Amino acid sequence: MVAARYEYTLKLIPSGARRILDVGCGDGYLLYRLILKGKEAWGVDTFHEGLLAGQAECHQCLDKLTHRTIKLVRTSGLALPLRKGQFDMVILTEVLEHVVYTEALLESIKRVLTSSSLFILSTPNRGPRGYHDS
Repeated sequence: MVAARYEYTLKLIPSGARRILDVGCGDGYLLYRLILKGKEAWGVDTFHEGLLAGQAECHQCLDKLTHRTIKLVRTSGLALPLRKGQFDMVILTEVLEHVVYTEALLESIKRVLTSSSLFILSTPNRGPRGYHDS
């Protein structure tokens, strides 16, 4: 199901979006796919081991295909150490439900977007039987 969500997210990305930030990027798989589409991909996550594994795997694959790199930062989305208006697009998939301070996270994301940027947010759907995709 995660792969299907990523495929759907990739279809939503306009061709004009050049610099994209994935907040809560995990192992960087979506970043890798963005790079293959010719995007400048940045990722932030608090999970250090996941970032390291993703970085090693993505760079090994990317070195064979292109000279592009993925930029990964270990940080919380609550205090993004990035410039104001730096991104054409921010992706936040399956992260918001894990965050206590959701308003602070959304404000932090808003700061790094431009007025014409796109923001993609997805969360699982919680029903009477727990979380499921819909």
